[in-house]
Amino acid sequence: MRRTLFPATLPFDRPPARLDQLEARGRTPFYVLAWRIPFMDLALFPREYRGIGEWYNNEWYATKQKHGIKQQLREPYVQDRVRPGDKDDDVIYFIIATNRRKSDLTPDSLDIHVAKEPLLDVYEPMDNPDVQLGDPIWYRVGSFEDQVLSTTA
Repeated sequence: MRRTLFPATLPFDRPPARLDQLEARGRTPFYVLAWRIPFMDLALFPREYRGIGEWYNNEWYATKQKHGIKQQLREPYVQDRVRPGDKDDDVIYFIIATNRRKSDLTPDSLDIHVAKEPLLDVYEPMDNPDVQLGDPIWYRVGSFEDQVLSTTA
């Protein structure tokens, strides 16, 4: 397997450079900041997960309304795969940001709280019920074929 120059994941507090930014190791690939949750750990419907994106969007708006938040926030979205050939058919990504622009998010950001709150109500890990939903993680999206800069002109 070919070694990639950019990691598959990065911790929340170490965001990647902006998309396509030139670095010594090449162009920065696309990353999303997300919670990656197995379907089985979501207590939503009795084994029915169609419409999860619509559910999450509605709950996100309801959370904003409940707290009287009028300001513009990053609107999260849902995706079931982040790489071609992703073998994790049983997980879903709740995405809060990308590296298309510089990230200024912190664990205390209003964007993070509002995006996380609906998940807290339904997050029930099957294997370990005592596990709490942590901070989102940066996930690399797409192919792992890095664009390496040419060293000759």
